[in-house]
Amino acid sequence: MASRYWIEGTSGDWDTDANWSDTSGGSGGSSFPTSSDSATFDANGAGNCTLDANAACSVLTFSSYAGALDAGAFDIAISGDFSANGGGTLDAGSGVWTIGGTLDLGGLTAFTAGT
Repeated sequence: MASRYWIEGTSGDWDTDANWSDTSGGSGGSSFPTSSDSATFDANGAGNCTLDANAACSVLTFSSYAGALDAGAFDIAISGDFSANGGGTLDAGSGVWTIGGTLDLGGLTAFTAGT
């Protein structure tokens, strides 16, 4: 399992390698998260993230994240936990969310459930 950190400062797509690093605040160009990787959104990547294709990761974490994740019409599969205990905005969109572990949305700044 690889750790991936969202580092985009303005806005970008989930499946763009340049938006992800293997360290928090590091250089972009790591591969975007896939089903065996953890994905972390923290203070070192304040830009919004948009799904423009179906996405998957093993763990999804928001920690001091000031941006938004917009799923649009796409599905996201998280095999483990989704923890949003440190800010961030989530628009779940109209796709299907599959979460295999614990769901903790208590720390979100805003949440739109979608359809």
